[in-house]
Amino acid sequence: MDEYPDSALLLLQDIAFPQILRGKERADYALLYTQACDKNYMTPVNDSLIRIAVDYYGASKSMDASLSYFYLGCVNWNKGSNVEAIYAFLKSLDVFPSHSENRLFMQIHIYLGECYNWEGLYQDAKEHYFLAYQEALHRNDTLCIIRCVD
Repeated sequence: MDEYPDSALLLLQDIAFPQILRGKERADYALLYTQACDKNYMTPVNDSLIRIAVDYYGASKSMDASLSYFYLGCVNWNKGSNVEAIYAFLKSLDVFPSHSENRLFMQIHIYLGECYNWEGLYQDAKEHYFLAYQEALHRNDTLCIIRCVD
């Protein structure tokens, strides 16, 4: 997904009748399809698909739950619902697995910084940018370091 998101999207689009999927398969499809669209700069402005994943994974403290809420935040951000986006990003942090080493942690804080900055809550934005920056330093992620200080 990270290296070839366009291929991932094509594979997901080739699934015949995704509407017949149920349970975990349906939630995985909803999450992966939304993720592939986002990575191809096609994030939808309708949250009905990602809500399938949120409804399925939302109660767990897992990477799938965190990703589901993160992409719900992205969808809300893209449709201009900043308060809903902030709630989803905060929920994504809440269900993020505590011992996980994942780039998602930085992304959540960057997006929260963007949302708070957009709302004029500059101190809150600064705190989240700083948390993302600290994590980027820890991971030696130069691309994220640049984004945090930009």
